[in-house]
Amino acid sequence: MNDSKTREIMSKFINEHSFAVLSTINSKGHPHGTALYVGSDKDLNVYFMTKSGTAKSRYVDNDDMVALTFGDEAEQATLQLSGSVAEVYDPVEGAGAMDLLENLKHHSKDVRPPLSKLNAGSYLMFRVTPDWAHMVVYGGGSMVEGVQTYDYNRA
Repeated sequence: MNDSKTREIMSKFINEHSFAVLSTINSKGHPHGTALYVGSDKDLNVYFMTKSGTAKSRYVDNDDMVALTFGDEAEQATLQLSGSVAEVYDPVEGAGAMDLLENLKHHSKDVRPPLSKLNAGSYLMFRVTPDWAHMVVYGGGSMVEGVQTYDYNRA
């Protein structure tokens, strides 16, 4: 399967399963995971927001390599990706990322994202540019039919 079709499949999965786990490393080298809402563009860039006073913000300043994990229990599907994270400063890119995040379908009973409830400084937008991604769909598969797998590696 070509890279553009793989990116399309993965991006769709991310936007339909926008509650993910972001994994970072703190200044002492310890892993840290946090759940957050994210959205993906057609190029598989993944965007998220945080605030300047959060652990996420400190940890991505410490080390720009992160991982994201997504899952769908009903379909027995998972997607993992890793790459570099950078704050978005370009106003056009930031506006596009904001539109993307605002249009995600949340499954929470409370439509306000957890971030809006924190008194932790100013809002920041980040972009994760994946170096690698792997998606597996086990649901509906069998040992005979196999499972669906998709791999992405940035050239």
